[in-house]
Amino acid sequence: MTRGRPHAARELERPAPLPEIVVLGPALLYEVRYDEIGAHVGARRITDPALVGPCLAAIKELHGRGEDVRAYVEREVAPLPPPVISERTRDLLPGCSHHTGTVRH
Repeated sequence: MTRGRPHAARELERPAPLPEIVVLGPALLYEVRYDEIGAHVGARRITDPALVGPCLAAIKELHGRGEDVRAYVEREVAPLPPPVISERTRDLLPGCSHHTGTVRH
């Protein structure tokens, strides 16, 4: 992949940020939904090819402008400090971590 412009999707985020979508075919996509703290709350199924088609075309075009994810992570993510979870956010999280399988008391 070739390296794309930083913020290549920004031009598409007017007047609002792009939704997270999962395209499963030319006539099926899901818009992923989140609540105010960023927890997944479901998805909206969209089956209209007139809506799915332009989304799929935009994804293909952006993908073609993208860079290799390993180079991006090495440059932008690896140097960052570990994330900090606030007490408010911790209180809202489920009691069991799906990553470690441990139960929080």
